[in-house]
Amino acid sequence: MKTDPVAPGSFNLNDLLADVDGLNLAMALASDASLGVSQVLVGAYESGGSGPFRTRDRFSNFYTAMFGTPLTLAERGLRLFRYTGDAELSSVRAGLLLPHLLGTISDDTIGSLVAGFGDVLDRYR
Repeated sequence: MKTDPVAPGSFNLNDLLADVDGLNLAMALASDASLGVSQVLVGAYESGGSGPFRTRDRFSNFYTAMFGTPLTLAERGLRLFRYTGDAELSSVRAGLLLPHLLGTISDDTIGSLVAGFGDVLDRYR
C-alpha cells in the first residue's frame, strides 16, 4: 500500500479508508437483510475477501455507489458545498463553512477541490 504523505491532523489515508469501508459495509448490510454484521466484516477483511464487500474492491465500490461517473462526482461535490437540501448539513454550512471558508470560494475552486478528491479515489481504484 502507498504511504500517505499528508500533514498530521489532516484527513489522511486511514481516515479515507475508514469512511469508504464504513459506507461499503453499510451498503452490503442494507442490500441483504439475511447478512449479519460479523458475516460482512469477516467476508470483507479475511484473505481475499468474499461476499458482497471485499476490501480489495473498496474504492471502486465506493466510487460507483456514491458517484458513478466523474460528471456525477462534480455535480454532487458542488451541491454538497452549495445547494444541499439536508437541514443538518445546511446548518453546518451556514454556521461554520460559509462565514469562515466558503464565503469567497468560487465554484471553479470548489470544482478543483472535488476533482482532487476524485483523483485520490482514482489513485486507489
